[in-house]
Amino acid sequence: MSSRTTRRILAILAISTVVWAAGATSASAHSGLTSSTPADGSVISEAPASISFTFDEELLPDADSISLNAADGTNVISAKVQPTGNTVELPLPADLQAGEYQAAYRVVSADGHPVTGAIGFTYAPADAGASAVASPAATAEPSGSAVPISETTEPESTGGNPWLGLGIGVLIGLVLVVLFAAMRRRRS
Repeated sequence: MSSRTTRRILAILAISTVVWAAGATSASAHSGLTSSTPADGSVISEAPASISFTFDEELLPDADSISLNAADGTNVISAKVQPTGNTVELPLPADLQAGEYQAAYRVVSADGHPVTGAIGFTYAPADAGASAVASPAATAEPSGSAVPISETTEPESTGGNPWLGLGIGVLIGLVLVVLFAAMRRRRS
Protein backbone atom coordinates (compact mmCIF):
# COMPACT_ATOMS: atom_id res chain seq x y z
CA MET A 1 0.00 0.00 0.00
CA SER A 2 1.34 3.42 -0.86
CA SER A 3 1.66 6.19 1.69
CA ARG A 4 -1.04 8.12 -0.16
CA THR A 5 -3.50 5.24 0.22
CA THR A 6 -2.56 4.86 3.88
CA ARG A 7 -3.24 8.56 4.49
CA ARG A 8 -6.63 8.28 2.78
CA ILE A 9 -7.55 5.28 4.88
CA LEU A 10 -6.50 7.00 8.10
CA ALA A 11 -8.42 10.15 7.12
CA ILE A 12 -11.58 8.16 6.45
CA LEU A 13 -11.16 6.33 9.75
CA ALA A 14 -10.61 9.56 11.71
CA ILE A 15 -13.51 11.42 10.11
CA SER A 16 -15.98 8.57 10.55
CA THR A 17 -14.96 8.08 14.18
CA VAL A 18 -15.30 11.77 15.03
CA VAL A 19 -18.67 12.09 13.28
CA TRP A 20 -20.07 8.97 14.94
CA ALA A 21 -18.73 9.84 18.41
CA ALA A 22 -20.13 13.39 18.19
CA GLY A 23 -23.55 12.01 17.33
CA ALA A 24 -23.46 9.48 20.16
CA THR A 25 -22.44 12.11 22.72
CA SER A 26 -25.16 14.60 21.78
CA ALA A 27 -27.82 11.90 21.73
CA SER A 28 -27.04 10.88 25.31
CA ALA A 29 -27.41 14.40 26.76
CA HIS A 30 -30.62 15.22 28.60
CA SER A 31 -31.85 18.20 30.53
CA GLY A 32 -30.34 18.58 33.98
CA LEU A 33 -31.47 20.59 37.02
CA THR A 34 -29.34 23.72 37.47
CA SER A 35 -31.16 25.37 40.41
CA SER A 36 -34.26 25.32 42.55
CA THR A 37 -36.13 27.73 44.81
CA PRO A 38 -35.99 26.89 47.66
CA ALA A 39 -32.53 25.40 47.29
CA ASP A 40 -31.97 21.72 48.01
CA GLY A 41 -31.20 21.19 51.72
CA SER A 42 -32.08 24.75 52.70
CA VAL A 43 -33.76 25.82 55.92
CA ILE A 44 -36.07 28.77 55.31
CA SER A 45 -37.85 30.96 57.86
CA GLU A 46 -40.50 32.38 55.51
CA ALA A 47 -43.03 30.18 53.74
CA PRO A 48 -42.26 30.05 50.03
CA ALA A 49 -45.00 31.33 47.72
CA SER A 50 -43.95 28.75 45.12
CA ILE A 51 -41.43 26.09 44.22
CA SER A 52 -39.44 26.49 41.02
CA PHE A 53 -36.96 24.32 39.15
CA THR A 54 -34.62 25.60 36.45
CA PHE A 55 -32.98 23.25 33.93
CA ASP A 56 -30.12 23.61 31.48
CA GLU A 57 -32.33 23.34 28.38
CA GLU A 58 -35.86 24.07 27.20
CA LEU A 59 -38.69 21.82 28.41
CA LEU A 60 -41.61 20.43 26.44
CA PRO A 61 -45.05 21.81 27.38
CA ASP A 62 -47.98 19.71 28.61
CA ALA A 63 -45.77 17.01 30.12
CA ASP A 64 -44.34 18.46 33.34
CA SER A 65 -45.44 18.14 36.97
CA ILE A 66 -44.34 19.07 40.49
CA SER A 67 -45.39 17.51 43.79
CA LEU A 68 -44.78 18.72 47.34
CA ASN A 69 -44.79 16.05 50.03
CA ALA A 70 -44.39 16.27 53.80
CA ALA A 71 -41.65 14.28 55.55
CA ASP A 72 -44.04 11.38 56.24
CA GLY A 73 -44.94 11.13 52.54
CA THR A 74 -48.29 12.92 52.77
CA ASN A 75 -48.96 14.81 49.56
CA VAL A 76 -49.45 18.53 50.20
CA ILE A 77 -50.01 19.55 46.58
CA SER A 78 -49.33 18.09 43.13
CA ALA A 79 -50.11 19.54 39.75
CA LYS A 80 -49.21 19.54 36.10
CA VAL A 81 -47.27 22.71 35.33
CA GLN A 82 -46.41 24.55 32.13
CA PRO A 83 -42.76 25.47 31.58
CA THR A 84 -41.60 28.98 30.89
CA GLY A 85 -38.55 28.24 28.76
CA ASN A 86 -36.40 26.06 30.98
CA THR A 87 -38.23 26.73 34.28
CA VAL A 88 -41.26 25.14 35.92
CA GLU A 89 -43.04 26.59 38.96
CA LEU A 90 -45.80 25.47 41.34
CA PRO A 91 -47.63 27.96 43.59
CA LEU A 92 -47.86 26.71 47.18
CA PRO A 93 -50.72 27.01 49.69
CA ALA A 94 -50.54 30.16 51.81
CA ASP A 95 -51.06 28.09 54.99
CA LEU A 96 -48.00 25.84 54.56
CA GLN A 97 -47.14 24.31 57.93
CA ALA A 98 -43.64 24.29 59.42
CA GLY A 99 -41.69 21.12 58.73
CA GLU A 100 -39.53 19.14 56.35
CA TYR A 101 -40.65 18.77 52.74
CA GLN A 102 -39.65 17.04 49.55
CA ALA A 103 -40.44 18.71 46.23
CA ALA A 104 -40.37 16.24 43.34
CA TYR A 105 -40.44 17.06 39.64
CA ARG A 106 -41.01 15.22 36.40
CA VAL A 107 -40.20 17.18 33.26
CA VAL A 108 -39.64 16.28 29.64
CA SER A 109 -36.51 17.74 28.10
CA ALA A 110 -36.43 19.19 24.59
CA ASP A 111 -35.04 15.89 23.26
CA GLY A 112 -38.19 14.11 24.48
CA HIS A 113 -36.68 12.26 27.44
CA PRO A 114 -38.37 12.43 30.86
CA VAL A 115 -36.21 13.64 33.74
CA THR A 116 -37.23 13.13 37.37
CA GLY A 117 -35.75 14.20 40.65
CA ALA A 118 -36.44 15.84 43.98
CA ILE A 119 -35.06 18.36 46.42
CA GLY A 120 -35.63 18.65 50.15
CA PHE A 121 -36.04 21.74 52.31
CA THR A 122 -37.18 22.65 55.80
CA TYR A 123 -39.64 25.42 56.57
CA ALA A 124 -38.89 26.61 60.12
CA PRO A 125 -40.53 29.94 60.93
CA ALA A 126 -38.80 31.88 63.71
CA ASP A 127 -41.96 31.81 65.89
CA ALA A 128 -42.66 28.05 65.44
CA GLY A 129 -41.78 25.59 68.18
CA ALA A 130 -39.72 22.46 67.68
CA SER A 131 -42.84 20.29 67.72
CA ALA A 132 -44.26 22.09 64.67
CA VAL A 133 -41.11 21.38 62.70
CA ALA A 134 -41.17 17.70 63.64
CA SER A 135 -44.72 17.03 62.43
CA PRO A 136 -45.89 19.09 59.44
CA ALA A 137 -48.01 16.30 57.98
CA ALA A 138 -50.51 16.32 60.80
CA THR A 139 -52.19 19.37 59.26
CA ALA A 140 -51.32 18.82 55.59
CA GLU A 141 -54.31 17.97 53.44
CA PRO A 142 -53.87 15.77 50.39
CA SER A 143 -54.49 17.64 47.17
CA GLY A 144 -57.36 16.60 44.95
CA SER A 145 -55.27 17.33 41.85
CA ALA A 146 -52.57 14.79 42.62
CA VAL A 147 -50.38 13.74 39.74
CA PRO A 148 -48.33 10.58 40.22
CA ILE A 149 -44.65 11.43 40.31
CA SER A 150 -41.78 9.00 40.36
CA GLU A 151 -40.11 8.74 43.74
CA THR A 152 -36.63 8.54 42.29
CA THR A 153 -34.38 11.44 43.20
CA GLU A 154 -31.82 10.91 40.47
CA PRO A 155 -32.28 11.81 36.81
CA GLU A 156 -33.20 8.85 34.65
CA SER A 157 -30.34 6.97 33.11
CA THR A 158 -29.48 8.08 29.60
CA GLY A 159 -28.54 4.53 28.74
CA GLY A 160 -25.58 5.89 26.77
CA ASN A 161 -21.97 4.88 27.24
CA PRO A 162 -19.57 7.22 25.45
CA TRP A 163 -16.87 4.50 25.27
CA LEU A 164 -19.31 2.16 23.57
CA GLY A 165 -20.11 4.88 21.06
CA LEU A 166 -16.42 5.46 20.37
CA GLY A 167 -15.85 1.73 19.92
CA ILE A 168 -18.72 1.46 17.47
CA GLY A 169 -17.40 4.52 15.63
CA VAL A 170 -13.97 2.89 15.30
CA LEU A 171 -15.60 -0.33 14.08
CA ILE A 172 -17.57 1.58 11.43
CA GLY A 173 -14.37 3.32 10.38
CA LEU A 174 -12.56 0.00 10.01
CA VAL A 175 -15.39 -1.40 7.89
CA LEU A 176 -15.14 1.66 5.65
CA VAL A 177 -11.37 1.18 5.36
CA VAL A 178 -11.79 -2.47 4.33
CA LEU A 179 -14.47 -1.54 1.77
CA PHE A 180 -12.31 1.27 0.41
CA ALA A 181 -9.30 -1.06 0.10
CA ALA A 182 -11.41 -3.71 -1.65
CA MET A 183 -12.67 -1.14 -4.16
CA ARG A 184 -9.09 -0.01 -4.86
CA ARG A 185 -7.96 -3.58 -5.52
CA ARG A 186 -10.75 -4.11 -8.05
CA ARG A 187 -9.63 -1.04 -10.00
CA SER A 188 -6.03 -2.24 -10.12
